[in-house]
Amino acid sequence: MDNPIQRYEHFEIRKSRQSTEVVPLMASFDDSSFDELKSVLALVFYQSSLHVKIDLSGVKILPLPVAMKLLSFAFDLRLKNRTLVLSGASPAFKKLIQFYRMDQALLIF
Repeated sequence: MDNPIQRYEHFEIRKSRQSTEVVPLMASFDDSSFDELKSVLALVFYQSSLHVKIDLSGVKILPLPVAMKLLSFAFDLRLKNRTLVLSGASPAFKKLIQFYRMDQALLIF
């Protein structure tokens, strides 16, 4: 089996048998980490057919463009019969998900 952990500047990707987990290594996003997020999401989308889990518990500030990218990613995964699982999402982000009625396309813990 390949190395189950890939580490990047702002993110870590952990692979298990059931899912691929993306863990942000910073508390807030800037342009550099947002660009890396886009690359990491593309990587896990194309390199794996597993569900994707993103742990947001360490992220204190989630800018709207990042939140919208995550919602878009959830929709893309759903089209491939895969699920985005978000853990540690803030109450404000949970409200945004419900506002756009995306709570059917992803799981929130």
